[in-house]
Amino acid sequence: MPLKLLERLCCGAGLLAVLFAVLSWAGTPALAYNPEADPQPPIARPNGKPVADRGIVCDGSSVCREQATGLAFQVLPRSFSNVYADKNADSNRIVEANVAPFVPLYVFQTDALDLSLPAAPLGWYRVAQAEAGPPVGWMQARDVLEWRQSLVVAYTHPGMPGEGRQRALMFENKQQVLDLLDAQDPVARAVSLYMELEQGRIPKGVISKEPERFVDINRDFYLLPIVDYELVDWEGDEVRILQLASALPDRRGADTLNDPDYRKASMRKPVDVMDESARELGIDLVFVMDMTRSMQPYIDRTRDAIAAIAQRTVDSAVGDKVRLGLVGFRDDTRLTPTLEFTSKDFTPELLDIGAFVELLRTQAKAAEISTVGYSEEAFAGIDTALRANWRPGSLRIAVLVTDASSHPLGHAQNTTDKDARTLQMEADDRQIHLLALHLHDARHPEDHSLARQQYAVLASVRGNPDQVAMVSVNTEDTGGFQSAVEVIGGDIAQTIAHAQAGTLDEPDDSEPTPDPSVGDDPAGQARSAVRAVINAAMMEYLGRDVEAPKDIVAWTLDRDLTNPAIATLDVRVLLKKRQLNDLILALENILGAMDASRLSNKQFFTALREVSGQAMKDPDALLNAADLSQTGLLPAYISALPYRSDILHLSEAMFASMTAEQRAQLESTLHAKLRAYRDISSDVDGWKRLHADTDELEKVYPIRLDYLP
Repeated sequence: MPLKLLERLCCGAGLLAVLFAVLSWAGTPALAYNPEADPQPPIARPNGKPVADRGIVCDGSSVCREQATGLAFQVLPRSFSNVYADKNADSNRIVEANVAPFVPLYVFQTDALDLSLPAAPLGWYRVAQAEAGPPVGWMQARDVLEWRQSLVVAYTHPGMPGEGRQRALMFENKQQVLDLLDAQDPVARAVSLYMELEQGRIPKGVISKEPERFVDINRDFYLLPIVDYELVDWEGDEVRILQLASALPDRRGADTLNDPDYRKASMRKPVDVMDESARELGIDLVFVMDMTRSMQPYIDRTRDAIAAIAQRTVDSAVGDKVRLGLVGFRDDTRLTPTLEFTSKDFTPELLDIGAFVELLRTQAKAAEISTVGYSEEAFAGIDTALRANWRPGSLRIAVLVTDASSHPLGHAQNTTDKDARTLQMEADDRQIHLLALHLHDARHPEDHSLARQQYAVLASVRGNPDQVAMVSVNTEDTGGFQSAVEVIGGDIAQTIAHAQAGTLDEPDDSEPTPDPSVGDDPAGQARSAVRAVINAAMMEYLGRDVEAPKDIVAWTLDRDLTNPAIATLDVRVLLKKRQLNDLILALENILGAMDASRLSNKQFFTALREVSGQAMKDPDALLNAADLSQTGLLPAYISALPYRSDILHLSEAMFASMTAEQRAQLESTLHAKLRAYRDISSDVDGWKRLHADTDELEKVYPIRLDYLP
């Protein structure tokens, strides 16, 4: 199929803000671009100041800002660039040589800019390391790339070798990507490029590539800012050709395939480093146990299963590498205080196998009274487990054991303000892999569908979202349940043994392969589930010492070149802590207004003005605002991001037309986002400094678009 260019999206001026508001990289359809209705902005004229047509406002004393979004105007230094004391490129005027490449700097002033020839731009930018300044000097236009939004990308989990996606290739120019997609057989052409790389040759036009081993942005922070992009139609799928800059804070040196060291490192597969990297492998296993009245038999069976594993490993070094934890959950103690706890971490320090068995024997007890309703607070248990004292560098696996669904988001007994999707994203960000053991009671068939739906989301296997690490066991089959737990614990112990022996890459014939036709076999289900989880976790573990390519500017596709249905890159927004604090305050005010409107029967915008007036620069803006985007309450850059907001265009009329159920659902969604923001804000390790002297509020976090309001 011929390649159809849908749009040419230039990263200059206010056009980006306009188009971002209607495009969605989060699943909503893009609107057709009409160049006559919204023409390309004119190129900046070299008159010494940024022209209004470029949508940038500079007052000469503070940071320049994007007129449409209020975002600070930033540039990305190219490799081997310098900052000069003034607009003079003499070597004796250098105040900072060889600036860190592609780490954002803030523009305070421009002079004599002429960007009419992108390959040879003219003029100067006065730059600073912090948004508040002070400026440190001037950089030549040819030494920087303008970065007029805060979008970055992260590599997605690649899945298992042979089953997952191909790695992203970085091309020298956009036309090379377009030519590949326009080939008679694009997939065959892409396969030939990968074959050339396997044979030790560098395909024409390919300057770098994503490493074969997984580079997790949450563990090893890197910067892949989106400089430019083009939306195209490929075989009926909308895909995006991205121009990316690539940087590692505090690291230098271009990682291209012409560099033999980088080429070798990028081509090393997980299996190539398995023996040497995995000998010190440790695995943390935390059970998240339903401890309501019906669950004592399963607590006892879990104890017996772990005790059996302890017996098998007593004379080996395996036990030294495995640590276990226990989180118990019941239900909302606000409703039933005698339940003693909603969720509880029984292991502030994870335990060895023997101590864990003793803990299950002496402390793990089911409640003596019944809860209100059949659903429990499993989400509270998972939320607590995500904050367990996991060991650094270990494989992290949480096993949920429950016979009931969890209270959904918006339910009065949901104590976390979270749903399965939010918890699953948090688990991903913390490199925690979830496995669910769902005990289905034939006496409560009405609960089965909701429980399966919730736990399928929680237990989706990273890198293969179509695979779910879930085991279904009939409540009457306590023996089958114990067998499933023994398989989970046994496979973990066996993984450690293979790692210590250097045989992880060898097939394991010690256990029979479960018959896929026997769908009700708990042990077989458990073996498939735990191996999928271990494999996904091992892909993360084996990428610990690999880095994303750095110091390059290249073009790539946001999809697998051999399968456009699979995303290779996940779009995120690089938020400062100060910006997240502003979002938290805005959501608190909006939720406060919703609450006040419900209790006092006031109009929503009237309540919003009363609740948030003191926090707003212009409280009177609410009087004439058509929707929330015009109130000044939400940061202006929200409208320029590529996702569909739940509240940005919420008007008085829309709010008034909502049913009570719709309002409750919206409030629940916003409460979930607010809780997520607070968790992110307190994630000390997740916030990164881009410059050595960056203050606390200038630290950045690559936040998922799904988290935005």
